[in-house]
This record gives sequence, structure tokens and C-alpha cells, in this order.
Amino acid sequence: MRSDVRTWLLPGAAIAAVAALYIPKGRAAQAASRFALEPIAAERTDHYLATAPVTASVYAELPIPPTAVFDALLDESCFSWLPGVSGFRYDSPDRGLGATRVLLNPLMAVREQFTAYREGERLDYTFVGMSIPALVSAVESYELQPIAQGSTLLTVRVAMTPRIPVPRMLARPPYRAFTV
Repeated sequence: MRSDVRTWLLPGAAIAAVAALYIPKGRAAQAASRFALEPIAAERTDHYLATAPVTASVYAELPIPPTAVFDALLDESCFSWLPGVSGFRYDSPDRGLGATRVLLNPLMAVREQFTAYREGERLDYTFVGMSIPALVSAVESYELQPIAQGSTLLTVRVAMTPRIPVPRMLARPPYRAFTV
């Protein structure tokens, strides 16, 4: 098993190191279109989330209403708490169905397009471009359900098809759904 993990990690680390050279400061939006990905259509999202080679799910109970969570997911500083992520830049003022935005990260840039946009309920997007040739396709889905006393159950599902094979244990670990 260790050799499988090293086989996967070494090319991944090399891609990340080279990617840092590809994204000059302030050029993330251009870099995010360097390598086109196969978009996943809205009607195929749920099937892809269940069958893609790499999947993960996370569930979190948040003490705020679904509309506030939805608004936070659209904010340009969303995910800026993650190491290396400074947020998003939208390609236009539009935030609805079909809108595109770029994840700002010094190692790679990713262009996303919204494929589901139901305020306070669900936000899905497919990756349409990247600055590095790491993926064939990918989607993320954020489902929000109201629960007791103005709180939200947030379900985040991610699925992707990498360009290089990923060992099965990393792609679909036995316990791949986590609760926060």
C-alpha cells in the first residue's frame, strides 16, 4: 500500500510545485482557463456525486439559518480560512445559475460554474477549467436543510475524476463521510 501512496503523492507534489510557477500574481482568472475540464451537467450531478472515482461527503450542523449559510457560500471571501486560499473572484456581477467564479490559490486556479442555484437550499457547481492538468472533471454540491431553532444541516459532497489513477483506499476510504 505504501508504494501506491508514494506513487500518487510524488506526481501530485510535482504538479503542485510546477503549478506555483504557472500562476503569476494577479493572473489567476486567466490561469484557471488553461486546461479545460469536462463539465458535469446539472441533470447528471447527483449520479456523478455517487459514482465518480473520488468522492467525499461532510455534514455540519451550523447555528445559523440556511439563507445566511447560502449567502456565505457566495461571498468572495468564502474558504479564505483554508491555507493558501484567498477567496473567489466572480467573472461578472451575476451570482445565479450559470455564473462563473475563480478560486484564488497560489498553487492552482479553478474556474467553477454554478449548475444549481436554489437560494437557501442548494448550490452546485462544476469545474470548467484549471491552471494545472490534474482533473478530467469535478463537482461540488452544498445542500442546506433547516433544522431546530434556526439552525442548518449543511451537506457538502465533492466528486472528481483525476487525470492520474488514485489508489482505491484514497479515492473511496471505508469511512468517507464525516460529521463536523
